[in-house]
Amino acid sequence: MRRRASGVSLAEAIIASFVLTAAMIVSASLYHTALNHSVRIDRRHLASRATAERIEEIRSWSRNEHGTNGTLEFTQGWGKFDGKDVTYPEYPGYTVHTKIDPHDLFSPSSAFEEISFSTLEDDTIPIPEDPDVPMEQRTLERSSYLVTVTASWSDNKRDEVVTRMLVTDPVRDQGWDNVSDPGDKAIELSYSTGGAPASLPKGASVRISATIKDAHGAKVLNPGVRWYVDPDSSGNGTVETRASDSTQVKFTNEVRVERVPGKPSSAMKVHTAGSVVLVARVRLGGIEVIKHTPPIRLLD
Repeated sequence: MRRRASGVSLAEAIIASFVLTAAMIVSASLYHTALNHSVRIDRRHLASRATAERIEEIRSWSRNEHGTNGTLEFTQGWGKFDGKDVTYPEYPGYTVHTKIDPHDLFSPSSAFEEISFSTLEDDTIPIPEDPDVPMEQRTLERSSYLVTVTASWSDNKRDEVVTRMLVTDPVRDQGWDNVSDPGDKAIELSYSTGGAPASLPKGASVRISATIKDAHGAKVLNPGVRWYVDPDSSGNGTVETRASDSTQVKFTNEVRVERVPGKPSSAMKVHTAGSVVLVARVRLGGIEVIKHTPPIRLLD
């Protein structure tokens, strides 16, 4: 009796290799798609923060210029932003475009508009001339402007984030401008060294976190904080922040000067000595507040 040969035939090996190769190609394609999706989400997140930065800038300007102490009427001055493109160092590669249009507001209740308050004293209600024609809703012309801010990172229409906001005519000052030192109460600073360092060795770093609070003491979520070295400082260093979390900053006792522009690896490190004061700046409801750190002596 002849024994059957055991093992894998050439055809079976070819089929198995084909199935394995196809599975690897599909897995690589899925990984590439997931990676692209993750990058796209990150880009849209940063674009959203850029539009929020621009909107807060416009709100702050309108409050200062159109508010109680302003010098412009509400219909004036909008050309400063309308149709303009800006870029922010915190969001490289993003172009932020602003479009501003007058926006009339309407009364939300047509039934309320049917009441004639001038005739209520004699308990009479006027009858419309044509009962089939509904009364027009009351409008508040030029009481607000529709601000449309678009952040884009390519010429493709898909690569953009659009944020819209209504800016209304401010009636009176509100918020931290009624406090003698709003920055002292609105911004709390904490240091990686436990407290504000009196000095910083050459090349050493300190990390600072800012907690933002509103006028009622509640924590403000996802604020946009700007960090910089006070211009009156006698020294300088490197200020590093992340666009995804601007409440934290890293300051290093060295200035990095790139020998070849665009190549961080070519940077030359310079130590200025002197002292620095870091400043945290944030806008709350259109009101700008700042907080200074104590002077930090830079050791050489």
